[in-house]
Amino acid sequence: MARSEVGDGLQSAMPSIWQHAHDLEVQYPNHSDWSLSDFALCARSWLQHLWRTHLMTFHYFAYGSNMLPARLINRCRSAKLLGTGIARDFRLDFTKQSKDGSGKAALRAAPGAHVPGVIFEVDLAERSTLDQHEGFGYRREDAFVVEDSVPGSTRMTNTYLATLSDPQVKPFDWYLATVIAGAMFHKMDDAHVAALRGIAFIEDTDKERKTRAAAIAAMYAHGIDDYRTLLEWPR
Repeated sequence: MARSEVGDGLQSAMPSIWQHAHDLEVQYPNHSDWSLSDFALCARSWLQHLWRTHLMTFHYFAYGSNMLPARLINRCRSAKLLGTGIARDFRLDFTKQSKDGSGKAALRAAPGAHVPGVIFEVDLAERSTLDQHEGFGYRREDAFVVEDSVPGSTRMTNTYLATLSDPQVKPFDWYLATVIAGAMFHKMDDAHVAALRGIAFIEDTDKERKTRAAAIAAMYAHGIDDYRTLLEWPR
């Protein structure tokens, strides 16, 4: 493991370390009476928690097509669903210019707005793989704070922010359908799903495109036989 990755893991671990310490305090209120061996066992538990959850894995906030579990797992086999989250002071659009000429999901700064997404735990060894999939036109943000499903609780995550923008591009039909499928799978609110369905898209005429086939397969794995039923036609 690279030294920089260890440092990233320690930085993102700090809020959880204090939470874990608090949990131990609650669980063992009479710790002042502990023996040296008791403290050793506690320290071992603490270090195991730190290593397992922050030096071997990272938390990833997905807000586009990777919200659909089968889509992300096809790219990162270790991905484990933790729950939903919200990115505050951002809005969602599809103006990130892609290599295939279409638009992809992007978070744009917008005070007062918010974007729902999904939090996954992924092995750190697979972060470079995710970088490759998300790389073109994105930069990885390693200290992206989102609200998780527990009221008042936040979580430090990795996510990808767009570096390229073209207001003229539109998402392919299958790509937008994958985003909608992810939102529906996680039972996101009707307003968000309706907003996604209101996005203008273009039909992909390249039926042999590998990324298209992979997205359709991911939707099929979640019981969606025809992705076109998720979209509002015509466009």
